[in-house]
Amino acid sequence: MLETTYGNFDGNSWEKICQICFKQKYENEQYIEMKATPGDFGIEGFTKTGKSFQCYCPDRSYTTKELYDNQRDKITKDLKKLQKFENELKKRLGETKIKEWIFITPEFSKNDIVAHCASKTEEIRALNLSILDPEFVVLPQDIEYLIPYMSIALS
Repeated sequence: MLETTYGNFDGNSWEKICQICFKQKYENEQYIEMKATPGDFGIEGFTKTGKSFQCYCPDRSYTTKELYDNQRDKITKDLKKLQKFENELKKRLGETKIKEWIFITPEFSKNDIVAHCASKTEEIRALNLSILDPEFVVLPQDIEYLIPYMSIALS
């Protein structure tokens, strides 16, 4: 369990809270949750306007370096799924192109994660995947991204 200002979370509870927040925050953009069965293919959900989301909550408090390493590795691993599951994602996205792949986690320990996301943006764009918008970008966000929806999700 990770202790935050807003409560304690593990991977499952973090994703559940995020899903509630996404459904509220992006209601006007037609948010669609990607259930984990048969797999989420590297995204937890997406909007018809091209935002996609990947949640990550560490199992415990890590050192600054450990947290960065785990977040970096999670981003890298899940972005690879966009290429691996391009055809499966296409079936679910339809005409929607992913413009933003938003990595949402309770906290960041180093701003190096921003640099990693910028590097991954260029790397993934270069793949020219049919499911991605030409202006595709990888964005890191923390728990504050979900405010003011957290209070409703936690009730």
